[in-house]
Amino acid sequence: MANCARSTVRALGVLGNSIQGINYANWRKLFHMLILPVLTYGFPLYATSCHNKGLLKILQTTQNDMVRKMSRAFKTTPITPLHYLVAIPPISLTIKKLSDTFTLHIQCLPPFTLLRTLPSSHPKAAFWHPSFVSNTALTQLLPLTFPPFTFPSPPSSHTWSHPWICNNTAIKINRKSKESTEHLIHTPEYNTFHLFVCVLTTPSPPFSSCFLLFCGQTLIHKGVTRNTSRPHALFSAVCEGLTYAHLSNHVRIFLPDLSLTNHLFHTHKHSLLLFSRLFSSLLLNFLSRDPLHHADLLRYSIKWASLLGKAIWESFADEEQRLIFLCPPTPLLNPKARLI
Repeated sequence: MANCARSTVRALGVLGNSIQGINYANWRKLFHMLILPVLTYGFPLYATSCHNKGLLKILQTTQNDMVRKMSRAFKTTPITPLHYLVAIPPISLTIKKLSDTFTLHIQCLPPFTLLRTLPSSHPKAAFWHPSFVSNTALTQLLPLTFPPFTFPSPPSSHTWSHPWICNNTAIKINRKSKESTEHLIHTPEYNTFHLFVCVLTTPSPPFSSCFLLFCGQTLIHKGVTRNTSRPHALFSAVCEGLTYAHLSNHVRIFLPDLSLTNHLFHTHKHSLLLFSRLFSSLLLNFLSRDPLHHADLLRYSIKWASLLGKAIWESFADEEQRLIFLCPPTPLLNPKARLI
């Protein structure tokens, strides 16, 4: 396959040279359409092997030819700066990314899918003794734990609901709603858990969010989640906080804005479907344990002065900004100073 990709790279030489030819955007399209699928063909077979350095070296050599052709560089040009220039990672990182994507895809499949039952219970493949655990490429790619799976709703129903869930996030925050929400925060009932979610870093990815779980005025648990987008980080914080709130009878979830409420109860296909499925599974499992269990969703603002755990949020935010934004961008020089 590497030889096939290399012959394709040489055939593409008619489209341009170091002086003229197609532009950079078209070169990237050609690479992702013609070269990369050939280089990554059958990657699950060798991605998890500990002796795949020789195979990756062959593939990397072929990719280097394409990178030099895209950047219109000579053969003696170092290849590492060219990877940064054309924004194409080395083939080892690409294989790792595809392996993680394949593992995530298997996680989302139903439990009875052949890919998940093949290594253990399929009669034609699992012909070895039950005491012997096979170590194959598929068993290494399979995750150790699978999230709870629920079948998608029919196309006619786009949202789900429960009689013991009260969603008050659509209520606009005004003086009356603020007073009632603050009253609920500072006068909680017995065995009522309050889950607060807050965004810590917002300028650029990775985004960080934290969750604080209170029982009355006592902090039960806290944590920080990071993800590539703001809604994903908030969703991760909500789901992680719900796992620690299953010991209560009543859970109140306080959300900072409407970025999650548009996806929390939607079952049709959207960008946050995996997280919304996980949220619904956690919440439904909590409600099904006891008929007295119920949950409320409310909105709040982090600018309120009398919030619980505000000092903890500020310490989390300072720590995350030091971790994520270690090297602040250098300020641009004044045009007059440049002339000097």
